[in-house]
This record gives sequence, C-alpha cells and structure tokens, in this order.
Amino acid sequence: MLNFILWFSLGLGLQQGNVMVNNNLQCTAPIYAELEVHAESDLLDIYGVYKNEMNTTDTWMFAPYQDYFTVGATVHYGAIGLNVEHQCIHPVKTYNIKDSSLYGGYTKIEIKVTSK
Repeated sequence: MLNFILWFSLGLGLQQGNVMVNNNLQCTAPIYAELEVHAESDLLDIYGVYKNEMNTTDTWMFAPYQDYFTVGATVHYGAIGLNVEHQCIHPVKTYNIKDSSLYGGYTKIEIKVTSK
C-alpha cells in the first residue's frame, strides 16, 4: 500500500538574470515567489511547482510579470527513478504594465540513477 507523505515548501527571493528572445535581451523580474507541493511515498513522488516573478512599482504593490507551472511524477525502484515532467511558461498581463511576452515550456521523460 502506498503511504503518501504530503509536504510543501514556499520560497521568496531576489534574483538577477536575463534571457535572449529573438535577439532581444530581456531582464528577469527581480522578485519571485515559489510554491512547491508533493505527495510522496517510497515508490512514487507526484509534485507541482508554481513560480511567479514580480517587478516593483512606484507604490507599495508588486506587479506580477511571469508565471512558471511545473507538474510531474517520479517512480522510484531502488537506485533508479523514472520521471515524467511538464512545464509551461506564461507572461502575466496586468493593467498598464507591458508583459514579458515569454511563452514556452517543455515535456520530458528521464531515467535517473542515484547513489542515495
């Protein structure tokens, strides 16, 4: 029987970086928040991660800028793991603020061997 442990983490931070889109350099938003949730057992880990990047404004408020959504599952068998993961990337459209226009994502399947 699968006995799942439910756990989560919340991260808040500052970052500095950039991405190149069609030969145009775009700076990443300086503030981010990330929420990660897991339902995990010895055999299976099902997870989701949501990350939002935010700009600052002239007021006390933040301006959401970019969203990253990730969902996945990993099956463990001893030191071998099979992982399936999907991520999608979307700009956040807010009033009077230009969005990042960064769209994209990926779907991957991987096999991992670990010494753990």
